[in-house]
Amino acid sequence: MEKRNANKTKTYLDAFDAYADALYRHAFFRISDGDRAHDLVQDAFVKTWQYEERGGEILDYRAFLYRAINNLIIDEYRRKKPISLDRILDEDNVPEGNFRELVVESEQALPQGVDHDELSLAMEKLPHQYKTAVTMRYLDELSVQEISDILGVNENIVSIQIYRGLKKLRSHLTQNT
Repeated sequence: MEKRNANKTKTYLDAFDAYADALYRHAFFRISDGDRAHDLVQDAFVKTWQYEERGGEILDYRAFLYRAINNLIIDEYRRKKPISLDRILDEDNVPEGNFRELVVESEQALPQGVDHDELSLAMEKLPHQYKTAVTMRYLDELSVQEISDILGVNENIVSIQIYRGLKKLRSHLTQNT
């Protein structure tokens, strides 16, 4: 039993070393508050530890931690401004089919030579779900399938959110030039 706990602790610490910085960048980019992002990362690791202590098994720490931090960020947004559940359901009511080609098409259409400050300002203007999908895809370098698993939604919805997010991002960036 003690050896099992030592292995579990080592795995947890290894996950912290491997993912803490990436989770911080993800949270910071999504909420634009360094102190709060740091707190959310700590909360994500605490919740992960508590889950394991209650007997839960984590097969993929990366996916589990991203889901935890994403849920905490969603809670953070909910505290800041109310969002209509009907509106979310309407936006996520996406027809079946493969929409990956939309993402590739929109990636190629982003303006070249955009500086970091312009991009950050444009990202702040994106609706929450689009900002989440674009951040996870391009900042965190997660695949559409990984994002789908983390967010608990269909891959087509993720592809549409990335496409729409990039389209809005492109629109914001071209308005500033």
